[in-house]
Amino acid sequence: MSEKKTTLPEAAAADGKETKIDVVAGNAKALVEQTTEGAAQEEENPLLLKLPVPYTFEGVCYTKLDLTGVENLTAADLIRASDIVERRKNRPTMVLELDMQYLFTCASFATGLPLEFFQRLPAKDAVSVKNAVSGSFFSE
Repeated sequence: MSEKKTTLPEAAAADGKETKIDVVAGNAKALVEQTTEGAAQEEENPLLLKLPVPYTFEGVCYTKLDLTGVENLTAADLIRASDIVERRKNRPTMVLELDMQYLFTCASFATGLPLEFFQRLPAKDAVSVKNAVSGSFFSE
């Protein structure tokens, strides 16, 4: 069996330069390279959390949490989260961006998962969610 090599230009490379990937017929080399790039990008994004221990909520097992929706929250969402937290606590919070209940409410808005999902997380995972969401508010 002869291997036939072709190259595929990727015009939409992130750096704006044209790059080429060697594809060997009958081989998944290109797929492996693309998957590796996706994995590297996932590791770099602090809003894509990998849970060290699978977490089951309402019969669904979660191994990852995608919190990237936090980047799409609006000021109205933050005000609504603040109102919810203030009503539940019956006392003011000094710095909302550091309050776990507020950050979980924002995470709930961002993911569409219920607040109870975040409240029942193991402590270590809960702190990871808290840090990821608060970090997104303070990063540029």
